Amino acid sequence: MGDFTLTTPITQPSKAKYTVERLLIDRTPRVAMEIVVQDSGNTVDIERITINIPTGTATVNGFLGALLNVRAGETGTNGRKANFRSLGYLVDQNLLPPGVLNA
Repeated sequence: MGDFTLTTPITQPSKAKYTVERLLIDRTPRVAMEIVVQDSGNTVDIERITINIPTGTATVNGFLGALLNVRAGETGTNGRKANFRSLGYLVDQNLLPPGVLNA
């Protein structure tokens, strides 16, 4: 099959912000999160990624514990706090690159 070369490369905006779009917790036990990656101006959704927390009672319980416990610096509504805690857990487990959690 042939390929196609662009005459001018497409430049991509920098990945600057992660937001939890969907959170799935089921009885398997399993946890999956759909994360939206945005640019620094929060105007462009660059990509959507799904992160599956490894199955098993210990890892899922670890996530549930993180979701239920207050993290330093969190503010806002319950949804905002859940987003903050979920992303914090992913960073702590090296499932997302390090960064600053914004409350």
